[in-house]
Amino acid sequence: MSNADEFIRVFNELSAHLCAFTGLESGVSFSRLVDAAASKSATARKHASRLKAFGRLRNAIVHHEGYPPEIVAEPIDRALTDFKAMAAEVRTPELVIPRFQAEVRCFAPNEPLPTVLEYMRQHDYSQVAVRQEGRLRLLTTEGVARYFSEWTPWDPERTQYADVRDVLQYDLPDGFLILSSSQTVDDAREAFATELGRGQVRLYALLITASGDAREEPIGIVTPWDFLVLNHA
Repeated sequence: MSNADEFIRVFNELSAHLCAFTGLESGVSFSRLVDAAASKSATARKHASRLKAFGRLRNAIVHHEGYPPEIVAEPIDRALTDFKAMAAEVRTPELVIPRFQAEVRCFAPNEPLPTVLEYMRQHDYSQVAVRQEGRLRLLTTEGVARYFSEWTPWDPERTQYADVRDVLQYDLPDGFLILSSSQTVDDAREAFATELGRGQVRLYALLITASGDAREEPIGIVTPWDFLVLNHA
């Protein structure tokens, strides 16, 4: 099979997928399909511009007069490889689970602060999950720092008597989001980027539960650092 034939095969499969995904009919333009998919999928949004470029390449490859359409150009190997990889990612984007699946320890509000700090130190964590009144919260090193900054004068013994509840009130309640296990890695990446771009409160982490409900047990956690590692992998 030639590169052109393989390209057209993948293109047609992707077009069919986008029609099913968006609910649009097969006769609409590929550009419109991409826009519709991008409104629903972070992965499609990420690739929208290049997908449209590949749509223009498809039009350059195929001469529409007559039936069957005549192949008039041949894409290079790299273009075909890139398009196949992109089409596969759009059709089956990577999910946050199992990518970020982990055993997440949830602390109780009445647990001693030294226990939490030691746990964070041992695991080099900047945040931990807390179960408060049945719902998930996030305790961060920034919250701990704000708590300590309120001490006037400084009282080192106070640490021994503080618990999670004392510190949690210094953490921002909207400093984290909860994702469901069916959401994608691109959803997670976009969540961090969107909040930063809007100048909103920084997201310290994303907690993952089965259906995105704060009352469920966390089955994974994502931090900005995870994407620095992914981008350099």
